[in-house]
Amino acid sequence: MRLRIAGCGLRISVPEGHRILAGGETTGTGRNVESRPGRALDRSFGLSPFQGWKSLCADTPVVSPPANIRSASGAEEDFLERYRSIFNSAIRNPQSAIKKSAIRNLALLIVASLLFACADSASSSKPSVENTPAQKARAETDDKASAFDGMRAFNHVKAQVEFGPRPAGSPAIERTREYIVRELKGYGLKTTLDEFAENTPLGKIKFKNVIAELPGESPNVVIIASHYDTKPFKEFNFVGANDGGSSTGALLEIARIMAADNQIRGLKRKFTYWFVFFDGEEAFCREWDECLNGNDHTYGSRHMVERLKKEKQLGRVKAMILLDMIGDKDLTVPREEGSSQWLVEAIWGTARQIGHAKEFPDRPFSVGDDDHMPFLRAGVPAVDLIDFEYGSSPEANDYWHTKEDTLDKISPVSLKIIGDVILLSLPSIEMQIR
Repeated sequence: MRLRIAGCGLRISVPEGHRILAGGETTGTGRNVESRPGRALDRSFGLSPFQGWKSLCADTPVVSPPANIRSASGAEEDFLERYRSIFNSAIRNPQSAIKKSAIRNLALLIVASLLFACADSASSSKPSVENTPAQKARAETDDKASAFDGMRAFNHVKAQVEFGPRPAGSPAIERTREYIVRELKGYGLKTTLDEFAENTPLGKIKFKNVIAELPGESPNVVIIASHYDTKPFKEFNFVGANDGGSSTGALLEIARIMAADNQIRGLKRKFTYWFVFFDGEEAFCREWDECLNGNDHTYGSRHMVERLKKEKQLGRVKAMILLDMIGDKDLTVPREEGSSQWLVEAIWGTARQIGHAKEFPDRPFSVGDDDHMPFLRAGVPAVDLIDFEYGSSPEANDYWHTKEDTLDKISPVSLKIIGDVILLSLPSIEMQIR
């Protein structure tokens, strides 16, 4: 569907075989320094629903639109700015014939909402919206941002923090996992749990990786991943708002956007995508390499690589993108030296193109180890996006693995930057995969 508002004119163009639904609620220092180198589909867009609009069909009453639409001044530009995305996401393939009266009623409501502004425009020479400076500015920035909703990702972080500390094997991580699975299934994604048990310094622990699949034209796979566990501490409550929470919140929102693109807009990706939430990334011992001959960490990612090898499926995985600690208000994600160079160039190049060179500085950094390393060691190209300058001053990291890793340090703006960079870099990444 397309909306065009110019002066007092309004044109709604709806593709044949579609209908309009009014939305609404349906029910430079590596890690080794310290210790380690149902939402239903209609609700999955992060948009404000039309309050009280339950149907636009002729057989159901239609109540007035919200007052902020009815009385808006400067209505055309305001209206298009605030509601274009809602209309774009409200197209569905019907199971029955299109009800033309629904479209007619919608048009009448929109026209009514613009009458106040149109009265003033009759005696003026106001240019059409598409020619205003604001509209031109929007057009110029359309390719510099995605539909990623930073506040929605932030709310996912908040939900995790409210579960409390979430070490592997804990009741809190089970609640977190249920939350993640519920969200992913609400996006219409096939979601599975990969359960396994491993010996740890605390004995045998059960882990569960969460994997959601978005089918593409090719069975070959690109993985976008995060870990969702938090490091266990006896001395204090470690809620891991940034370390574990931020990347998981961002990955949920990336999955939602990509699922909506596929299911609603009909945009099928060239490759199949796996959204993977690793369990057991954090070490149980204080130091990363302290226990189990240096293997007390990355349980989930190491297990996934070994399982894919055993099933002879690892060759399908063409790239792996890892998010870790990416919610800091003072976001700084330098180039991780151990990562595959072509993936680094694709992602940091996109960041520069869309105006985020400050947050993605062109300087090297080595994390030492993380969930991308098992994939790299197995020959899979991988990249780690991690902000290891998480502290009380620039370049400090004194919030990491402390009680200070709390929700007030997390920024929806930073989450949005990460989401935009990842989503907008995917075409470049896909083009380079052979």
